[in-house]
Amino acid sequence: MVSMAPRELRMRLLQMVRAAAHTALLFATRGGDDSGKQIITPRVDPGCYRASPAEPEVRRVVSEHFDPVFYLDRNPDVREAGILPLDHFLLNGWKERRNPTSNFETGYYIDANPDVVAAGLNPFYHFLTAGLVEGRAGRRPNGVLRSIVERATPPREEAKHWPSFSHIPTLGYSALSEALNDFLPDQCSGLVLSFGHNSHLDVSGGIENSISYEETMFVSAGYAYIYLFPTYPLPMMSDDADIGCFAFGMSVNGIAIGHTSAAQLVTALSQRKSARFAAIYVVLHSLLGHSPEVVQTIAQALGVSSTALWLHDFFTICSNYALLRNDATFCNAPPIDSGACTICVYGCERPRHTQRLSALFEALQPNVLAPSESALDFWRLRSAYVYRAASIVPHARISIDDHALPRPPATENPLKVAFIGAAAVHKGWLAYVELVLRVGWMSEYEFLHLGIAQPSLPSAPQITEVEVRVTPDQRDAMIDALRTERVDI
Repeated sequence: MVSMAPRELRMRLLQMVRAAAHTALLFATRGGDDSGKQIITPRVDPGCYRASPAEPEVRRVVSEHFDPVFYLDRNPDVREAGILPLDHFLLNGWKERRNPTSNFETGYYIDANPDVVAAGLNPFYHFLTAGLVEGRAGRRPNGVLRSIVERATPPREEAKHWPSFSHIPTLGYSALSEALNDFLPDQCSGLVLSFGHNSHLDVSGGIENSISYEETMFVSAGYAYIYLFPTYPLPMMSDDADIGCFAFGMSVNGIAIGHTSAAQLVTALSQRKSARFAAIYVVLHSLLGHSPEVVQTIAQALGVSSTALWLHDFFTICSNYALLRNDATFCNAPPIDSGACTICVYGCERPRHTQRLSALFEALQPNVLAPSESALDFWRLRSAYVYRAASIVPHARISIDDHALPRPPATENPLKVAFIGAAAVHKGWLAYVELVLRVGWMSEYEFLHLGIAQPSLPSAPQITEVEVRVTPDQRDAMIDALRTERVDI
């Protein structure tokens, strides 16, 4: 391996990122057919290559980058036949358009480069010895992004395949009443009813950590904190508006209680309201899986003093909380009746989604809390809800450490590149995967993911998963992981 200075490695990586973006732009502006062919393809003179390269030379070059584990996993017939994967690929596999590695699509390369086929060359061999330096793509441009779009499903259709968890038992009224007597103080400053989409006691994430911090502060100030999440999770809001049927998972002051119906909860709290709570407040962190009608009924039945709604995301604008058209690209929240919504799997649900939320805002008139000025400005521009007031509450503030770690001396070790946090499309995961698939075979680089793996999203075998969970008890877990792994970029 030719050693390169860290600065040279960084410049080379940035050049490759720009090249990948240019390839995607070329394809998007100059067009292509359904198979992913580029209309404009480079040409080579077949006379520059031997019509039949010597077998040892082809084998030597291809074997250095061939992935036998991947090949056998994708081609069980080769495994069952007992044929060595490299032998099969060199003899027949490439002619059958089988891929030698996750980084290279044989069929695409053959279709996009007919001159290579005319020269009688193994496409992977050509890519490694000439195609790469000529700027030819080894994979269909935007292939990872296309796979996301092809799998995009309307939320109502997706909900049909979510587990129902019908076996989860709910507390009877006596058990619920006893639990509230055990965990609620006789006298407190007030009661907070907080709504989120999952259990913050069992799941580690940004919203969940925010709920935990909020819970700690309220309890320390003498408040009772009841957290509610839907017993039956959904990728959209629930259609169930009956408080007698809708069920919540529930915790009190950080202690899991169990599951109960909304009707039983209202009855139990109503009996304790005048004796124990000076005031009742509602905090809406996420309405994913909730019924806004049920939330409104609970708030009005208990006579809440005020309501706060956090803009952790843009679920109040569309059921795709990240505003990703077909789960792939940021849509900028166009008008509901625009043509842009008609080509998105979330478009059909959006009118009813916002209509139901409008009724909730009208009834509760919440105080809106945004993590940044830009998030609040965007939300105001793209929504038309009635609310009492709006405030900016940053999740964190950046502070500069005067005692920074010394820069390690330059070495010949690979440049470490890491994606940090949850693997999500709206956080740039697909761009990272595309980069790794493009240059992951090069020994100068090592690619990491510091966070929690998402099996449902595309990935690349060259990405090393390093599990990192940031929790209220380990708030610096990501900082510690970056230092431990000695990440460069």
